[in-house]
Amino acid sequence: MVSKWIEISISKGVEELELNFIPARIDPFQISRDLIDVESLRVLKLTFCELNFPPNLTSLHLLDTLILKKVEITAEMVETLILNCTLLETLELVRCDAIRQLKLSARNHKRFKVLKLGDCSDLSLIEIDAPTLRTFYFYGQVPIFLFTEVSQLKDAVLNFIPTKGFMRHSFIRNILDNLTDVSVLTVNSIFLEGISPSYEDLKQNARGLPFLYRNLKEFQLIMQGGVYCNTYDIAAFLDNCPSIEKVFIDFNECSFEGSIYWEMHQKQELESFGFLRHLKFVKVKGFRFQEHEHELVKFFLQKAINLETLALVSSMNRLYPCSYSDDIERYQKYFLWQSSPRARVTFLYDCKDKTTRPTHQKIWQG
Repeated sequence: MVSKWIEISISKGVEELELNFIPARIDPFQISRDLIDVESLRVLKLTFCELNFPPNLTSLHLLDTLILKKVEITAEMVETLILNCTLLETLELVRCDAIRQLKLSARNHKRFKVLKLGDCSDLSLIEIDAPTLRTFYFYGQVPIFLFTEVSQLKDAVLNFIPTKGFMRHSFIRNILDNLTDVSVLTVNSIFLEGISPSYEDLKQNARGLPFLYRNLKEFQLIMQGGVYCNTYDIAAFLDNCPSIEKVFIDFNECSFEGSIYWEMHQKQELESFGFLRHLKFVKVKGFRFQEHEHELVKFFLQKAINLETLALVSSMNRLYPCSYSDDIERYQKYFLWQSSPRARVTFLYDCKDKTTRPTHQKIWQG
């Protein structure tokens, strides 16, 4: 009956087709090539299906949006689609576990702008050649990134899942040069840990890898799992972002504490970082008034010499002050740290937070 309904829709020249079989089936719904191999489709969204695109695909030439979630599709089928759909603008693959090595060649595409890859569990290599790509979202374990041409990339999300074994930091560092023109960037703490300066770097007065993000205006950091990322790692990254204007940090219910390494080698290095002259807005979500969190506040208040707003947002189930008037003496030091005369520090509960929100959602993959 479902197949008949799809046939009728296609016969009427349907341009947008969205099918979601998760609520109704135990096994994926089998979609034959005849049901999909049509000329009129511009938008195709499939969830919990099995597909079998022929290698000599002759239609779907008008397709501009393809979203596949929990779909059994191989990397070879994806390559066939990319090759055939020259008007494609958006490709989103979520929980497509049969894909292991994705090689996406869109050099001849003039409109391809958005690529989102979410939780494809066996994906170990991503190779992209897409001169027009502007948005790249990734969620999953750290793969090997091989980017041939992504010079137009402006908007990126890199949310890495912690691995059970040894974290290969070189995989994360390989992508640094491909983000040089990004203006909006969201990463989690695994990314910062992967590029963090080592003890040998500090002994040689090196603050990490030589990268410079001149165009980055907005940065969001989401803490993830067992957190080793600290204030120094954040400062070292922002020191390479001279145009940064907005910073969002979400503790994500993770503990944010200093380590022995922080106390012995990193804490004293904070003073050596330059001023964040363009930074005007900072929001710290999940703030719990812990000692190491005060170091983070101190860094932003001292280094952001033109700061206008520092919003400290705590969860509703924690009895913390909502304004300076609740405990003015305890937080008097915040006034002493301010280098910007216009800086306004506010304490908010999450449910009452009406301040500026980040461009990227914390969870984007369905």
